[in-house]
Amino acid sequence: MKKLSIIIPCYNEEKTVSTALDMVLNAPLSVKKEIVIVNDGSTDNSADEIRNWIELHRKDCEIKYFEKENGGKGSAVRMGIENSTGDIVIIQDADCEYDPCDYEKCIQPILRGETQVVYGSRERNIRNRTKSSWFFYLGGLSVSLLFNLLYGTSLSDEPTCYKTFDGDLIRSIKFKNNKFGWEPEVTAKLLRMGFEITEVPVSYYPRKVDEGKKIRLKDGFEALWLTFLYRFSIPSCTVAGEKNIKIAADAKRFSISIFLIFVIACLLRILLALPFGGITENWLIRPDSLSYCYDAAGFDWGFRAPLPCMLYWILKQITPYAFAVYSLVGILLSSLIVFPVAYLGKLLSKRNGGGIFAALLWCCNVTAIGHAPLILSDTLFSFFVAWQVFCIVRAYETKRLIDFAYGLGFGTLAALSRGVNLPWILAVAPILALFIVRPKWKCILALIANFILVLTLLFPFMKYNYDRYGVWSLEYNAYNASVHNCSAVIAHAEKRNSNDVLAELQSKMPKNYVKDSIKYNKELFSSVIKKYPASFIITHLPQWQIMLPDVPAVSENMGLSTSGRGTLGILRKDGIIAAVKHYFADGGAWLILVLSPLLAFNALGYIGCLIFLIHAVINFKNRWMYIILWGALSFYYVFLPGPVVMPRYHLPALVFAFAAAAWTFVRGTTAHKEN
Repeated sequence: MKKLSIIIPCYNEEKTVSTALDMVLNAPLSVKKEIVIVNDGSTDNSADEIRNWIELHRKDCEIKYFEKENGGKGSAVRMGIENSTGDIVIIQDADCEYDPCDYEKCIQPILRGETQVVYGSRERNIRNRTKSSWFFYLGGLSVSLLFNLLYGTSLSDEPTCYKTFDGDLIRSIKFKNNKFGWEPEVTAKLLRMGFEITEVPVSYYPRKVDEGKKIRLKDGFEALWLTFLYRFSIPSCTVAGEKNIKIAADAKRFSISIFLIFVIACLLRILLALPFGGITENWLIRPDSLSYCYDAAGFDWGFRAPLPCMLYWILKQITPYAFAVYSLVGILLSSLIVFPVAYLGKLLSKRNGGGIFAALLWCCNVTAIGHAPLILSDTLFSFFVAWQVFCIVRAYETKRLIDFAYGLGFGTLAALSRGVNLPWILAVAPILALFIVRPKWKCILALIANFILVLTLLFPFMKYNYDRYGVWSLEYNAYNASVHNCSAVIAHAEKRNSNDVLAELQSKMPKNYVKDSIKYNKELFSSVIKKYPASFIITHLPQWQIMLPDVPAVSENMGLSTSGRGTLGILRKDGIIAAVKHYFADGGAWLILVLSPLLAFNALGYIGCLIFLIHAVINFKNRWMYIILWGALSFYYVFLPGPVVMPRYHLPALVFAFAAAAWTFVRGTTAHKEN
């Protein structure tokens, strides 16, 4: 029969320790009990209370008792664990704040083989929130939030006492902290070694400081520091137990693989951004680049979304080589996107291999490679959207409000990078909340949080543009750019080259006043819809050309060609073959052959995503939510651009697409073997 070891550290708990031990002894349990009591140098009558209780109940249960000099809770827990023999180990305080009747809930996931670690969460039991002190509640919430941000978890209550472990696993984990810091240390080490933590709701009856509660503010700060420290330290623990060893080994291989893919992504982006003819001043500048740089183009901060402009401004204050550093930041961010893509691929496929495959797809994507070093906002925008997508999908998988809240936060940062994400924040996210967040009161909380984020972070920038230019927008460039859409509509209706039409329309645009320019664009947009309604609808349907790999971006980075050749107009009017011939008329077409392995690999991503969607439609009853997620998180970035088909606009859509492809080629190809 399986055995549960209950570790009870005790320090000056003479008023409660006997009651706590009675509760432990009488708790209903489907396994044998081993009670391990460690008196951590108590100076009151706790030792006598414990000895008297043991004398009365020695025959009722297997009991071990140890006394030691005072060293802190961590040292007492460590001694108890080292002397335990149970198949499962749980920690129990001697203060009656937790109810041992919850043991069965904590051990069942381990007994069923679903996980190796279970935490009893006070926050997943709503009744506890009316009992907790706000001081301690906010402290525990802060530690849990930091864990979630740094470790990619969804923990609601990391500092809980009811930490439950596979016995072989916890006895093999060497933790050093002697005080309350042992908890974040153990949690961090377990997560770093690849062990997932399952949470179950437990009851909680907190006491106050004057009633004997011992944790203090300094312990909270120590927990925050250790959470950060162990995220970036090298885990040195080895584990015992065949299953534990396999989990840790798989997690280590996954981490090393993703890090190597990150390094490869950096090298690819650097190597394919080095021009053959030598670096020049305008090396990575494109027609839109200077609008992000206030000193180079008479910058008005309302023209573009604020975050990329602020990034350039900060770099300008630090170094005279702001352009070069901005490019390096872009390369780093583009490479870092392999991590959320990997986590999403792993989440969808339930396989480490799925995460690795998805990360490789992003690493080798030609469009991402070409735009990483450019002085534009697309890479910064895609970075935040990647985390937004991962958090939203994880919220669907976990049904936890905290994951959805993270998705809203990253979505807000994405909107600050490109205003195109604002409709997602204001409209799409609330609709998703109705499907994802349960129960309904949590959905309401999510929508309130969404509103507060918009109000505090986005509204000031929108108000600025309204006061100055009469438009409620994060960037009035969205209105200024409508002339591009109108040129595509007119070109389609009149069978003309869109570049010629664009030149005509721009020649009529007021140059001196922003408000006049915005007014001109609004009137032009309205008149074009009235004059060419059919062409407007046709050109605003999803454009397949947006999914084309951006080989020209790589070519221009390497100095093999230049932008501004009017290729987009040729593409719209005469098709892709004519556009390729036009663009490479002066040579350099050999680059397509050089990049062909990357292009072929990326084609697998598109094919895999298509198969995933077909599978979701066929199995609509069980996978309908993924179709909604695809539409909300991915199609949004393909549909929205309208007739202006720039391949870089679809970069955020690739995050979900590549994760879906990972499911197809990893989970889809192995599912039949498992059956």
